[in-house]
Amino acid sequence: MADTPKLTSAKDLRRRRPPNRERVDTIKRTLELDIALNELRARRGITQEQAAAELATSRPNVSRIEREDDLRVTTLQRYVSAIGGELEVTVRFPDGERLTILGPQDSRSRGSDGR
Repeated sequence: MADTPKLTSAKDLRRRRPPNRERVDTIKRTLELDIALNELRARRGITQEQAAAELATSRPNVSRIEREDDLRVTTLQRYVSAIGGELEVTVRFPDGERLTILGPQDSRSRGSDGR
């Protein structure tokens, strides 16, 4: 037998290969979205089965949507609509300006002052 050390734990692996910060951030963002969609649905008192019926899909597909790390905006819109909401996307700039680029028709043209 050789006397070369084996990697036996995640700690040993981390010592040999430092984490890729970008990959870690992507994983964190994915988990945050997963938790957010699950909580959003649960707060509305809707099950995955009910959301699946509204989306005309299966419960496992709703679960997949909730776990997806890079959702298309159209998929997110359909999901939010299925649980009774309306998706709104607002862009924030460093100077304080906010623009709604997706949402109710009356809010799309509003600037940072809400007019």
